[in-house]
Amino acid sequence: GVSEVIQGETAATENMLKVQYSGYWSVVASCKPSPIGAQANREIETDLFVFDENGTAIRDIGFVASANQSTGGRAFTQNIPRATLAPTFLAEGEYLGLVIRKFLGEPQTDVRLSKAFIQIDLVSFGD
Repeated sequence: GVSEVIQGETAATENMLKVQYSGYWSVVASCKPSPIGAQANREIETDLFVFDENGTAIRDIGFVASANQSTGGRAFTQNIPRATLAPTFLAEGEYLGLVIRKFLGEPQTDVRLSKAFIQIDLVSFGD
């Protein structure tokens, strides 16, 4: 994973990961939100999106990880899904990034992330 997973190279992609690997790879992600003002006990949903080199969202992986914001710097993560992806999932010039989901019609909210991670495991299948 030292040379197969690298940070984005431009201002639009510096918070994203690029995966250059000719095999299957497994990815998992999560975050720990902290409340801002009166937003305690609000659920935050995150997903992994694929972005182009300009930072424009192209598609999502489609799993949702959720965490509850709570007071005192504590947060309970309800689930952390994992996905195994084919070698061709990311094309040249595409990046992977963690996003907070906001549905159409949902009011504006501010989220402060204490921590966030994306973990990528390179997978080898034997015969």
